[in-house]
Amino acid sequence: MEVHSHSHVHHQSKWKEYLFQFLMLFLAVFLGFLAEYRYEHFIEHKRTVQLAENLYKELKADSLRVQRILEHRSVKEHCLEYLKDYFKDSSLTRNSRKVSPCMSLGILLSLQSLFEPNDGVLSQLRYSGTLRYFQDPDIQQHLGDLMVAINNIRLRNEQEYNFYEETLRPFLYKHYDYEWHQLLTQNGSIPAIEALKNYMATDSNKFEGKLKNTNSFDRDGAYSITSHYLLMLRGTKNVQLAPYIEANSNLLEELRKNYKIND
Repeated sequence: MEVHSHSHVHHQSKWKEYLFQFLMLFLAVFLGFLAEYRYEHFIEHKRTVQLAENLYKELKADSLRVQRILEHRSVKEHCLEYLKDYFKDSSLTRNSRKVSPCMSLGILLSLQSLFEPNDGVLSQLRYSGTLRYFQDPDIQQHLGDLMVAINNIRLRNEQEYNFYEETLRPFLYKHYDYEWHQLLTQNGSIPAIEALKNYMATDSNKFEGKLKNTNSFDRDGAYSITSHYLLMLRGTKNVQLAPYIEANSNLLEELRKNYKIND
């Protein structure tokens, strides 16, 4: 009886020892898992902050660039307003000092007024799957709005480009004073925009251009071309660029708020 009782105590002690070892092993594994989870969370947060900062820089640069584009397009609108009235009401034989520079700024340099969003960081986020790091619902909403706006701008850019190639360029070939343009830019040694600014800032008529081929000039056609292009520019500003600017501004604000980014 005594031997039997001693054996029972021995087995009970072993069982408690095994349970203790199991609990210690479980605790070690659990703590290791918890530490790894916290470390991964820390790394993910750090990476998210870096991505947010990169995205912020990209958006901020584009927000400034689109404002410059809008300023340039505003000058184009002013020039097109002048041209369509000139084509409709003037004698065409009387030279106007504004015709050639307005044809240059309003029509010739049209492709320079296209706004192409820089979405390198955004594309990286999309195709690498790291967009999931941005879990704030407002940020997700503004990211979606921005991607839609970028896509719409690119579709509109294609329309403007096609209109330039199919309609505006042939019109320039026939009626734009390229000899005046060569004199103005000193055979291309001065950027056209800079040369035009200098020209408009002075009253000198030394390089006054003229409308070419007035004997075959189609007033109604020219009026329609300039009027349509003017409507297209205004439509782009209101329908494509305005939503992009709003989405860009909203996303910048949310990134500043969520990731403490200094502007």
